[in-house]
Amino acid sequence: MHAYHEPKAGASNIISIVDILRKDAETEMNQVVQKIERLELNKGITVHNLCEHGDLIDVLSNHVASHGNHMIVMGTQGATGIREAVFGTNTTDAIKKINSPVMVIPPHVQFGFENGISCGIDDEVLISSDDFHWLKGLTDINPDKAIELVNILVDEDESDDSLTNIPDQFQSLNHNFKQIINANVIDGLDHYVRQSNTDCLVIIKRNLNFFEKLFTRRTSSGLAAIAKCPLLIIRSAS
Repeated sequence: MHAYHEPKAGASNIISIVDILRKDAETEMNQVVQKIERLELNKGITVHNLCEHGDLIDVLSNHVASHGNHMIVMGTQGATGIREAVFGTNTTDAIKKINSPVMVIPPHVQFGFENGISCGIDDEVLISSDDFHWLKGLTDINPDKAIELVNILVDEDESDDSLTNIPDQFQSLNHNFKQIINANVIDGLDHYVRQSNTDCLVIIKRNLNFFEKLFTRRTSSGLAAIAKCPLLIIRSAS
């Protein structure tokens, strides 16, 4: 999907500018589709493109509202490519504002499921039923590979009851459980990604303050490892 909108200009220029932008967007998207279809990995996949006039987040929101629960796939960086930020503005806004799961793919990542996927969990948060089938679908791609459920304990003395209290929702999945002690949840997840070979980290969207910190997170060694790993952000049940 490509959303385009005109720059601020006088009313007499708007019609011609919008028409030019539309034609440019359609040409660009047709070229993207041709490039995608030429890739051996995409044999048998049907690709459609859609060019809409308007703000990207508004266009995506309207599309989701009209066509049901889709997964949105985006890159981590947009046209500005600001390296101080973990994610670009459009990606950040999509995660925070659009009522749909969002898959975020960093640049130069060969995305696959050979190593399996991981999901950050705690014993208080469940995934919305609408989004759980997306997680189940990812695990079905490589059913012999267990999903790793990762729980960050912020208190070393905290009870490890969660070792046996994995929410029932996850019991239907082929899974392993890993518990990490770290006073900061983001640091704990970042350390996990740095040490593991996970193909994708699934994060349940519940606390927007958590995502604000995640979006701007940098470590002493530079950009957070989380920013270099494909992420699937899905909605909580409440």
